Amino acid sequence: MRILILTCATGGGHLRAAAALEKYIRETTTHEVIQMDFLKSIGKLLDHLRQLPLYGKEDPVSLRPPLQNDK
Repeated sequence: MRILILTCATGGGHLRAAAALEKYIRETTTHEVIQMDFLKSIGKLLDHLRQLPLYGKEDPVSLRPPLQNDK
């Protein structure tokens, strides 16, 4: 069995808890454990999705109305 532990590198507590959980699972089972930083992974996914032709050839960010400070 594979076990996925999603982490979030927003503070040391999250990473230490994930490491402790991974260590416990590895020491007490034969399961495969994978840790994945969710924010990094979702960022890559969003970058990929942004390149898909969902909005024609225009970048969706360029379709937003101009901000007050835009020149």
